Amino acid sequence: MRQRFVQWYREGAYTVDGLFDIGNTTAYALDEGKGRSGEFDNGNGSLMRILPLAFTEADDEEIRAVSAITHAHNISCDACVRMVHAARRLLAGVPIADIAVSLDKVPADEIRSGGFVRDTEKAALWCLANTSSYRDCVLAAVNLGDDTDTTAAVAGGLAGIVYGMDAIPDEWLQALRGKDTIERCLF
Repeated sequence: MRQRFVQWYREGAYTVDGLFDIGNTTAYALDEGKGRSGEFDNGNGSLMRILPLAFTEADDEEIRAVSAITHAHNISCDACVRMVHAARRLLAGVPIADIAVSLDKVPADEIRSGGFVRDTEKAALWCLANTSSYRDCVLAAVNLGDDTDTTAAVAGGLAGIVYGMDAIPDEWLQALRGKDTIERCLF
């Protein structure tokens, strides 16, 4: 898996137009061959890519190992484990309110959407708890500001589990660049 990340980073593999952006922690980890484990290495990069493990039989240690390819601190690894567990519960039909406990009562101005992994975790769950469609969930994530692409990726992944692929607005799918590349990577 790490080798594929390096191909993405160095060669633009799996991209439409080459590498668009990479976080400092991820770049360092891929350059050095090991995940960063310092207190200030708890960005949201591993959380952004962890949801597919919900569809596997990966156990908690395997989830931590996937996070640790780039983000090896316990805070990041634990957030990834919690997110995979939340996604699996959604897949099993557990109500959103039982997963995003009390987040529907938190005002938007109290939700941080920056690069810290715990902020992204909470923001994505907040978006899911405070909306009732795929479209609204993703737009809520974007409208939080700050690290919108990552928050929307995580929130959108959760919303996709809840509402299904058919809930993605057709106009979004029509405007999507690189559909062939995406489909080759997914299917």
